[in-house]
Amino acid sequence: MNSEYLKYFIAACDEGSLSKAAKSMYISAQGLGQAIHRLEKQIGLELLTQTGNKVIPTEFGKLFYTQAVKACSEIDQLEDLAKSYIESKHNTITLGTIGQTKFYIGMLDSIRRFNEKKPDSSLKIELIEQYESNELFRSVDEGIIDIGLMFNTHKYDKYEYYALSEYSRLMFLVCKDRPVASKSSVRIEELKDEGIIGASPQDPFTDFVTYLCGIYGFKPNITYYSTENNMNARLIDNNISCMYIRESYAHRILRFCENAVAVPIEPRTDVALSFFWKKDRRFDAEKKLFIRQLTEHFNTIIK
Repeated sequence: MNSEYLKYFIAACDEGSLSKAAKSMYISAQGLGQAIHRLEKQIGLELLTQTGNKVIPTEFGKLFYTQAVKACSEIDQLEDLAKSYIESKHNTITLGTIGQTKFYIGMLDSIRRFNEKKPDSSLKIELIEQYESNELFRSVDEGIIDIGLMFNTHKYDKYEYYALSEYSRLMFLVCKDRPVASKSSVRIEELKDEGIIGASPQDPFTDFVTYLCGIYGFKPNITYYSTENNMNARLIDNNISCMYIRESYAHRILRFCENAVAVPIEPRTDVALSFFWKKDRRFDAEKKLFIRQLTEHFNTIIK
């Protein structure tokens, strides 16, 4: 049922005249009369009777008027709710990453710093934790999340990217005592039975490695969780575990190692950590300021 027709009917009852009602609703008297006639045809009952220049509701029209007023009031409330939601979303920017890792904590820290620098800002910043890469992509696609953060192997045309780390080849960090260490490169299928180190169960890079290995038909055996480079180095040196690693990050771990090498993985996979958002997403000046501070902060904490 058309809510505009209901409002025209209510106006006609209140004014007692089609011409006065039309004037109050900024429509022609003919247009208003036709709208009420369509409403009567839709419900199958007469709502108004006309005597000279005046209109009065029929017996059913009186009952219908009471309910129409209630219905239009509820419709107005729904419209106000939608308007309020749109306005609140306009002043909100939503971030998302995988798991409560150091990147999640880095986002929280970025939000805190922005609020300290801009105490009078009307911008509301929300942070959402996702559990896997596909869920994060879906949330960005659906507009639930404005900006996602994850490791990616290539750029999709529908997203804008801000790379926080350079694209670098995926390597396998392993103790020299293992047979795989003597190879010039190793195919990813050969790593099926190797245990690896992950920073946490939901670390974005661990999630990426799990996804990549899944493509080749196996789930990596994640044996230990750590964020300390020197601790990881001891585990690798002592042949307790291994580690998937980006080439640009290899030197950070290797400088703590005495008995380890980084072996390139085939087929070649280049990986980078990036913020990403949909290309059709537009940010106002205040949101752009926050994004700039966010990327500057992450550029310092990941180096």
